[in-house]
Amino acid sequence: MIAVRDLKWCLDNAERIICAALTLIILAVLSLSIFSRYVLNMSISWAEELSIFGLIWLTYFGSVIAVQERRHLRVTVIELFLSRGQRKVLEIICNAVFFGFCLFIVHGAFKMTVMARDAGHVGVATNIPRWAVIAGMCLAFWLMAVRLIQDTVKLLREYRDLKKI
Repeated sequence: MIAVRDLKWCLDNAERIICAALTLIILAVLSLSIFSRYVLNMSISWAEELSIFGLIWLTYFGSVIAVQERRHLRVTVIELFLSRGQRKVLEIICNAVFFGFCLFIVHGAFKMTVMARDAGHVGVATNIPRWAVIAGMCLAFWLMAVRLIQDTVKLLREYRDLKKI
């Protein structure tokens, strides 16, 4: 049986688990490709395409980690002139705007995923459906939205605690 704390750990670290797995897969595929090309004098036709698809997903899920750790790109010059409470309010507003952007991307990515599925496009070498690659963007931006909600709840608690002081 999976313990509740183990499930919580998996949910808290889902992006890291996905990124670690993707990194290992890319490393294994490229190592196999290099070995095959230079030792066996045979080329593996699907290795490059699979690595590219993995790198695309790795980029999306790495972005989710950046959001979760508040390491995403942002302009902080305005924050220098604000009090701690005002900074919390600004961060909450920024999270709300970013959340709206994430939902916009999820909506667009979902439409693209459905269109790619309906068109039946597949990878040339791997035969992986293109919709599966695009669905990664949909899933990653949905996870970003979830992480933004979690961060906003944390910011609201911090703001409330500042007001008590």
